[in-house]
Amino acid sequence: MQRHVEGALAPVTNSEAYEEFAREKFGARWFAALLPDSDPPSYSILQRFESWNRFMDFLQEHEAIVDVWGYGDAANGSLRRIRARELAALQKLRMSNPFC
Repeated sequence: MQRHVEGALAPVTNSEAYEEFAREKFGARWFAALLPDSDPPSYSILQRFESWNRFMDFLQEHEAIVDVWGYGDAANGSLRRIRARELAALQKLRMSNPFC
């Protein structure tokens, strides 16, 4: 992603990319987004999916394997993988208590 600044292309910082990502996410502009796998994490969106069906079509067409990762508390910003069983338990808990 690049921006045009006074006749020259300026690269977008990760902070700017995150702000745009968050605006789109919380503005419900898409159901899911494909981000690059990079270290440090990049928030430059490679592809947007408008619905669950479009997202699933993409996953099936590309025989994709999906990993779910989550950030811990904001203080330490640690990243960890959420295993399938844990994710299922979290979803079940959320469905049983919608106020979580």
